[in-house]
Amino acid sequence: MREKVSSVGHGLAATELVLEPVDWNVDHSNMDAFVDYYYTLLDLKAELLRQDLTGNEIYDAVIEKTGLLKDSVDTYVQSIYDETSATYVLQNGIPTTVEELEKFRTYLNQTIGDMFNFDDGSDSLSDLINGWLSDSGFSDLLAQAAETAASEDPFTPYTAKLSKN
Repeated sequence: MREKVSSVGHGLAATELVLEPVDWNVDHSNMDAFVDYYYTLLDLKAELLRQDLTGNEIYDAVIEKTGLLKDSVDTYVQSIYDETSATYVLQNGIPTTVEELEKFRTYLNQTIGDMFNFDDGSDSLSDLINGWLSDSGFSDLLAQAAETAASEDPFTPYTAKLSKN
């Protein structure tokens, strides 16, 4: 069963957003499910905002639940990052070049991304990882990586593959 939120737009054209069901009672004994639940609610909130459907009970419930969960989820996800980061550094050393940092960031993105459902595309996760890396003293390497990415021709990987053939 899906929940519906309807709103009347300009010119009396009705807009209907059909939402996947949200189980409002998460299993509190499974922290990974708890984190997935939180990010599902954030995705729902973003979609309701995008559709300008904020004047309803579902939106109000999402705001209430995410407010209650935020600190616990942030603390848990931070601990997962700390553990995952320490494991990587123990096995591979501290990244000192942009290339090593990219490998580190990819590892974090894949490992943590496999654990949780971050907005079906990992923008939230990438933002979190960049924040963690910046806070962990990698801001200079992040700036170098951003400069390199901005100066590169976006077609270079493709033209390199074509020139090899």
